Amino acid sequence: MRILTISDYSGFNRIKPEPEVFIGLAKKGFEVHVMTLEKAHFYKKRFEAVGVKVIDFHPEKKFDKEEIKKIRTYLIEYKIDILHLFNNTSIINGLRAAKGLPVKVILYRGMTGNIHWYDPTAYLKFLHSRVDKIWCNSEGVEELFHQQLFFDKKKTIIINKGH
Repeated sequence: MRILTISDYSGFNRIKPEPEVFIGLAKKGFEVHVMTLEKAHFYKKRFEAVGVKVIDFHPEKKFDKEEIKKIRTYLIEYKIDILHLFNNTSIINGLRAAKGLPVKVILYRGMTGNIHWYDPTAYLKFLHSRVDKIWCNSEGVEELFHQQLFFDKKKTIIINKGH
């Protein structure tokens, strides 16, 4: 199984449990690819030490055609099975890049609030029909989604991060 995750792992404050999930998956034999900023030195070394392919790229703008094309080309070229998106720019561009492809799309949500079924912008990200699963880091986050009208409750999964 081939997994591509797109997130920003640069900066000192980016040391967190999320990338450890992908290091663990790589150790278990999954083929993991990570798109992150070139300056993500700490995790770049850790990823490469366990065989994770690190791509020095992270989307900078939402709805950017060139960035969407780069992600889509990568999905097709490496026959990615799972696309895991962690922040606004990667979510918006990644969802468009995955359009019409057989890749499963998983989003991460780590906080409650600011998602409402009546807000049209929510359908550009978490309430988008192309989303297959949403990783919630707590029961409160999952409950936020379950309160939304027209939301398939089977799309959420809780994986506590242990903060």
